[in-house]
Amino acid sequence: MKIKTLLFIFSALPGMAFSEGNVAVYTSASQGQPAQVLSHIKDMRQMMAESDLIRQSWSPGTVIAVPAATPEAQQQYLYMQNQLKAWRATESGDTQQTINRVIQQLQGLQVTGRQFTPMDADLILNNNAANRQLQGDYRVYTATRPNSVLLLGAVSGAGKQPWVAGRTIREYLADHQFLSGANLNEAVVIDPNGTIRVAPVAYWNYRHAEAQPGSIIWVGFSDWTLPRQFKNLNQHIVSVLTHRIPE
Repeated sequence: MKIKTLLFIFSALPGMAFSEGNVAVYTSASQGQPAQVLSHIKDMRQMMAESDLIRQSWSPGTVIAVPAATPEAQQQYLYMQNQLKAWRATESGDTQQTINRVIQQLQGLQVTGRQFTPMDADLILNNNAANRQLQGDYRVYTATRPNSVLLLGAVSGAGKQPWVAGRTIREYLADHQFLSGANLNEAVVIDPNGTIRVAPVAYWNYRHAEAQPGSIIWVGFSDWTLPRQFKNLNQHIVSVLTHRIPE
């Protein structure tokens, strides 16, 4: 899947000769305009040193993105929505209603060309391997530590749920009903830093798994529900969700 190329833009950088980078910093209050612009930034260590906004941001949810990669992320989002709509047109009844709910949940999702690299200031300042070189234009979306998780997918009552320390994924789901076509055996947890984890939640395969604040819990469609031409739809949706701009 082409979106995988977004994950490796940084990985090619260490062996390259660099010019300096420009970093636009966005906050939840900046209303689409950068709250700060940094110029002539050679690496992430310098970026952290020169920006209180980034350094003091909640690092697990802080996103650094390459604008040049954003159109591809947006194309993947549109492709995913079109796949859902195409599948909906072939279904009826409860399954069609489930697909409709998921389309509505994902409507207007804002995605970006996210780069999957640690954004912890202490780690970057003290670990050379985490100090990525910067070249060209970047955007950083800062975050504050939330008190919720986001429940999405083939489940009733989707949306933000209060985060509770020590609460398991199965306990989050216990207050909701699986919808027609849902995967009853496992959920996918997307951590704020973009890490993807599978959480078995059925009685026969249960494994203890918790969610960090700011995580997304995705209840996907079961394999037997998905038609062959849409068999990779769950993976497409999860990949798109990892590129979500923090609220």
